[in-house]
Formats: sequence, structure tokens, C-alpha cells
Amino acid sequence: MSIHTSESGFLTFRPSIIETKNSIIIETSFLKKLFSLFSYMHKIEIIPSLKKINISRKFAWFFHSFIQLDFDDVCHIDYSYESWGTSWGRTSSGIGAHDEVERFAVYLVTKNEEKYFVCSFYGEGSVSTGWTGVLLGGDDVVDYAGTQGNESRQFVEYLSELIGVSLGKPIGDSIDMKRCHECGMETSPYNPECLYCGAELIKTKSE
Repeated sequence: MSIHTSESGFLTFRPSIIETKNSIIIETSFLKKLFSLFSYMHKIEIIPSLKKINISRKFAWFFHSFIQLDFDDVCHIDYSYESWGTSWGRTSSGIGAHDEVERFAVYLVTKNEEKYFVCSFYGEGSVSTGWTGVLLGGDDVVDYAGTQGNESRQFVEYLSELIGVSLGKPIGDSIDMKRCHECGMETSPYNPECLYCGAELIKTKSE
């Protein structure tokens, strides 16, 4: 499986993701390095054949850190979202943002609950778009938005499969999962149908 991020999304700041013969390298983008005058660099190297993850960081030119994780050290991937308003006006629910900057951040969380930053995707978002924003608050008819949402989701799904961990804390950590009799996958016991194949789950006597 490979990861492809859009190079045409000019409203999105994305990490540099490079696939080599032996590893996948996720690194601070050149533009972000340039903005920091090359004083900051964050790099993740994933080596599937060794099941190793190398995390290195440079800050203020002189300060360096390095840590190595095994795939087995990782519990799950944390995928977070936050946004900041950049244009404000009237909306259907009152005064609010018409445009915003979005950030999708990706972290590795270990079984010891230590959290390691992987990368983030920034970009222009849009709120109260179209005629609603125009009529209520003087917004533009067309709001342009970046591709950070789609790109980040594609990336975390790829990373989850590559390392073999779940996206978000596994449900099985807090409840007993139910195994589907049709496809064999573990699924939520609170859903009457399998989340993977749609088969009706068989109830046990205790249920």
C-alpha cells in the first residue's frame, strides 16, 4: 500500500512523506523549515522490515533528540483536529466564523501512554459558505478550502495499517468485543450488526 498526497492543494501545508525501498520518512516540510530559518526539523523514519520507528528532532539549530520505538510499543494513533477563525460575520446561528484555518495532528501513543508527535496538516477551511454567508454576513459566494482533511485521513489510515494499530484508543481496552461468526472480525457488542460485513450478530445466552 502507498500514500499519495495532493501536490495541487496550494491552500494546504503538509509534511514531506517519502517512500524508499526500506523505509517511509515523514519530515517537516521544506516551507516550514524555511520559515524557521532551518532551525527546526522533525523526522519520523518507519522501517517495516525491522518493525522500528525512529523519531528525531532538531530545535534552535543545536538541540537534538532521538528515540526509537518498536511497533509493539505503540498502542494506537491519536488523530486530533482544531481550528481558528480568520473571518467573522453573521451566520444562521449568530455571529461566527466565515473562514478558518484547520489543523489535523497525528501522534503515536505507546502502551505506557507516552505521546509522540508524527506530523500535522494545516490548511484553509471554510464555514457558512455559499449564499447563507453572503446574505447574512457579506461573505464571498465561493469559499476556497485546502485538502488537509482528506490528505490527513488518508495518511492516518495508511499509518494505522502499516504499524498494525488502531486509529484511536482500542474499544477493546474498556469493553469485551464480540467476534462476528461470518467474517471473524472483532466488533462492538452494542451494535446488532457487524461493523465490517453487516452480518447480524448472534446473541449469547447471557445476553
